Formats: sequence, C-alpha cells, structure tokens
Amino acid sequence: MKCFAHYSESKGGAVPTRKHLVLDDDVYRALLDRREMTGLPISRLGNAILRSHIAAVLLEDLLGKKLVEAGRLSEGEYRDVLEQALGELRRSFLPGHVPVEVMANGRLISGSWVIQSLLCPSDGSFQLLECWARDSLQQPMEQHSHDADEYIISMSGRSHWVTGGVPVVLRKGNMLQIPAGAIHSATPLDPECHLLVATVPATPEYSSYLE
Repeated sequence: MKCFAHYSESKGGAVPTRKHLVLDDDVYRALLDRREMTGLPISRLGNAILRSHIAAVLLEDLLGKKLVEAGRLSEGEYRDVLEQALGELRRSFLPGHVPVEVMANGRLISGSWVIQSLLCPSDGSFQLLECWARDSLQQPMEQHSHDADEYIISMSGRSHWVTGGVPVVLRKGNMLQIPAGAIHSATPLDPECHLLVATVPATPEYSSYLE
C-alpha cells in the first residue's frame, strides 16, 4: 500500500490538507504507466477514471442498502431495479448534454477539440465527423453519452479516452468503438491529434447546426 499526503504548516504544527491519495502498489504502477503514455498528471488520469464510475457506485450503494438489506426486494428483483436505474442514468446524458458549442464558422468546439461534420444523410442513418486538436492545453471533452454507436479512427497524434471507466490511448492507425449509451470522455494529447469519427445513427448535437 502506498499512502501520500500533503501537509501545510500552522501554529499547531503540520496538519493535513484536503488533498490526499491512497493507492495500492498495482494501481499506482498502472497510473504511472498511463502517465508515461499520455503525459497527463496522475491526478487527472485518476479523476477521469473515478468520475466515470462514481454514479454507478452511488446507485449500487443506495439501492442495495435501501432495498435489498431492507428485505423489500430479492437479489433478482434488485438487479432488475438496478438495470432500470442505470437506464435512467444513461438517459440523463441524452442529446442536449453532449458538451459542444457552435462557433461562428459552423464548426463545433469542446474543450481542446474542434469537430466538423463531413457527411450526414437526410435520413440520419449515420454521420461522419472530423475532429482535431485546436490547442495544446489538453482540455477534455467531458464525459457524456449518446444514443449512437461511435467508431473512432486515429489519423495522427495521440488521444486519451475513458469509456465505462476503462482508459485507452489512441495513436495513428488505432481504432476504437464506443457502444451507444456508454459514458465516455476524450482528451487530445498533442496538437497533431486528428480523428475521423462515424456515429450510427447520427447524433443530433453534431448535426443540428447544419439544418
């Protein structure tokens, strides 16, 4: 077990601040490896992974303790309720919550990303997007989800993705599939980052500005 704490001096001596971290050795080594791969601080990597899990953990704790332990539901019934609750959680990230803004030139921005729609048939069956880094600040497209399956092809540079709590780094030639409803976030790791993205079906936030 590795324990880290930051201390600040006061009249009464050293007291711990609110920033602290406790990690098992294997977790710490894994985050060190991710830091080497991405160049991102351990705190940002850890927070991205933890935030993607926190809603599901809270749901499990609350529903489990209040329903199963109270004897109001069987284990099977609880699993059904949990699945319904997770569906409600996913719907809280439905269209309208994808974090994008429209620029004057019609392109979209989100964090350090620029997004441009290349092709979107009138029936909305799919959409082809081009995405690239607009700066070197490594600001993420915050976690969100949508009803479309998403297929990412990395054309150049590197990008860091967290999907359902699982981190991955895409390099030139890598591909990633994100299932519909999966909560995910994305961060460009260098200014050369350039992606092609297909969504099936089209995602309204990425196409409504073209109408």
